Amino acid sequence: MNSISKTVLLTGTYLRDTEKACQFHITEIDEVPVDDDIETNQWFPFSQVERIHHGASPEGRDKMEVTRWILEQKGLV
Repeated sequence: MNSISKTVLLTGTYLRDTEKACQFHITEIDEVPVDDDIETNQWFPFSQVERIHHGASPEGRDKMEVTRWILEQKGLV
């Protein structure tokens, strides 16, 4: 059995959306702060988004669960 999760939890700020995608400012990936050298404002197609939780962190930041595949395609994991 594969122990790697098919989804990854992003923490940050939900910025905007269109009919087919949303833009998210990432501050953490699976609760680990992102490196300064990555682009933190990313667009995600809704087909790759499992869940969105607005204001879900203790600090009031948003959380979004996305497929590991889309993060791999963007070079984020």
